[in-house]
Amino acid sequence: MRENRPSSSCREETAPPIVEARRLLRAPSVLLLAAAVAAGVASCSDEEDVPLFPPEAATTGEQPPPPPEPTAIDPAPGGVRKLLARQYIGSVKVLLGDVAAAAADPPEDSQLWGLEAIAAAQLPMPPSAVEKYELSARKIAAAAVADSATLSMILPCTPTGANDQACFGEFVSEFGRVAWRRPLTAL
Repeated sequence: MRENRPSSSCREETAPPIVEARRLLRAPSVLLLAAAVAAGVASCSDEEDVPLFPPEAATTGEQPPPPPEPTAIDPAPGGVRKLLARQYIGSVKVLLGDVAAAAADPPEDSQLWGLEAIAAAQLPMPPSAVEKYELSARKIAAAAVADSATLSMILPCTPTGANDQACFGEFVSEFGRVAWRRPLTAL
């Protein structure tokens, strides 16, 4: 069956435009013309012609002027990102072990646009979630203190009393380095 096409006086079929463009670009004369036009456009300027490498600097041995001083950077204010529940439990496990992680009970993660991480970054935490985090932290601390293996893992020394500043300082230094992933500095 034959398609109904409008009659044309030309029997030769034309190539698609992309093939025509490739055919034109292969011609050396077209490439030379394109290069000449590009060079002409690049040299058009209202400014005075200044050579990129002045000849007098090369002959006199002078150094070019130093680059301008960079402007001061004003970083955005920092903040603490809320961990998702699974990240919270994972962090407790790394810091205090399996027993403490089993006691963790963070609030459920909310979603924004179907994503928990977006909600954690953009939505405020309701008071009920703050209360649940506090209760979870108390359960975690009780579990860590009740387990002697956990205590021996996180305490580098045995305190002699409630005012053993040396032992407490060593604990804060060691545990803080692990928790913050960098050495702590004095304020």
